[in-house]
Amino acid sequence: MVKRQKEKQYQSASEHRANAAIRSGGGGGSSSGMPRRSLPFGHCGLTLQPFETAVCHPDNPSILYESSAILPFVLKWKRDPCTGKPCTSADLVTLVLERNEEEDCWQCPILSKAFKDHSKIIAIRQGQIAHVYSYQAYKTLNVQAKNYTDLQTGEPFDPAKDVLVLRDPEHPNVTAIEDFYYIQHAEEFPDDTKSQADIAHSATATRILARLEKQKSSSTTGSPTAKKRPAAEIKSSSSSKDEPIILAQDVTGVAHTISAGAASFTSTGMTLNTSNALRPATAQEILDSQCRMLASLKQKGYVRLITNVGNMVVEVHADIVPRTATNFLGLCAAKRYDGTKFHRLIPGFMIQGGKSTGGEETSLWGEPFRDEFNNRLKHDARGVVAMANAGPDTNKQQFYICFGKCPHLDRKHSVFGQVVRGLDILDQMEHVGSDIADKPNTRLIIERTEIIANPVETAQVKEKARIAKLQQKRQKSKKNDNSVKKPKTSDTTAAATDSAIGKYLQNRLAPGKTSESSILTPPPPKSAPKKKSTFGNFSGW
Repeated sequence: MVKRQKEKQYQSASEHRANAAIRSGGGGGSSSGMPRRSLPFGHCGLTLQPFETAVCHPDNPSILYESSAILPFVLKWKRDPCTGKPCTSADLVTLVLERNEEEDCWQCPILSKAFKDHSKIIAIRQGQIAHVYSYQAYKTLNVQAKNYTDLQTGEPFDPAKDVLVLRDPEHPNVTAIEDFYYIQHAEEFPDDTKSQADIAHSATATRILARLEKQKSSSTTGSPTAKKRPAAEIKSSSSSKDEPIILAQDVTGVAHTISAGAASFTSTGMTLNTSNALRPATAQEILDSQCRMLASLKQKGYVRLITNVGNMVVEVHADIVPRTATNFLGLCAAKRYDGTKFHRLIPGFMIQGGKSTGGEETSLWGEPFRDEFNNRLKHDARGVVAMANAGPDTNKQQFYICFGKCPHLDRKHSVFGQVVRGLDILDQMEHVGSDIADKPNTRLIIERTEIIANPVETAQVKEKARIAKLQQKRQKSKKNDNSVKKPKTSDTTAAATDSAIGKYLQNRLAPGKTSESSILTPPPPKSAPKKKSTFGNFSGW
């Protein structure tokens, strides 16, 4: 039934063809416009396995090959395996891709965004080598800026000849596996693709084994996150066995239990348990309690950033965003920013720093922590300090300092500080300038950090004292409950003579009279039991 009068009550020609292809099971072929099984990005068109070193033919750049697999094939058959056209090794172009080792995927070197199957990807060719970028970076930094130079090398290129489209989601049938020449003409290449697949398998296996070996060596020598932990944190964790367990009730105010009694009552598979012990507090609950204590102090933190250009003093809003302030001050105390550099500079926008020089990038607690937004803290002035992230709730250790107002970043990045001294140093950093990749023209390094005021330590001491007081109170109450009150008895009372009992009462009696206690009253006489009478049978009448 038509819901609106303006809706058409007929099918267009394209809709009719598409529906006909669906009704016939997709038998319309490529003319129906329906996408078929496409080659995923990051896979070789010959072996159908993930590649390590990618190459492509400039006439058909959408299909990528593993160099170790395509070169023997081209040398033997002198043709492209997917198109069937003549091809030599000199025609192939080597692609330079950046790999994200953490997520195990290829990414854009400019935007650091992972390449997906639905991403539009291009490559800028420079001879027999082409650097791969996302189309978004190419359109923004090259086309719109009318700057036709390579984003990494800076060499000029011709957008009409040197731009290769590796992936276009609007044309998925270009990489349809069913249309590959060596699949449709498999009889022409006996057992050749199988041998090339074995080569790709060995390359992938080598990469996986190398990664596992690296993880194993890092685990035996100690994880990088453990090496970066502050000394105070390591000391507290080593002495945690001697300290009493912090219960969830102490930090949340709610008596959470381990629910063992409820589980044993409702499930016959659980061990019988008649007691509900209080549950220990989690690390997140303890941190939340410390943050509440820090916010209640109403104190600011101050850190001096000593750079190779000059010194800047940052005021940290520990009373407004306590979690983010705890992370920043803790990293400064652990010397995590010492020797790091400002790796990104955009004049008129911001300068970003705090990137780890080596190893994994983590927060003070190891894992990324959630955002903290407050309407009192916005990107509304020069010198605002905020956390850099890769999306919501992904804050680690990188931060940036604004060169001006950036209202579009409000409620996207957690603002936690303000440069109160050294704005002239910030001006010098901005005037350094940067290249096309936003890299500063001059090295800007944070030599070390000095904490001037740290309210986090005060909050932790007060929170620890508060919890200790609650634990002592609970122990005292438990001790009083376990003690049983018994009547006091003494040996003198047990050895008292009968003359001491009621002696004052005897003095009140007149002489010659006996006390009431000595008078024996006879018990009342028992009444004779009543005889039972029967009515008889009238024989005596």
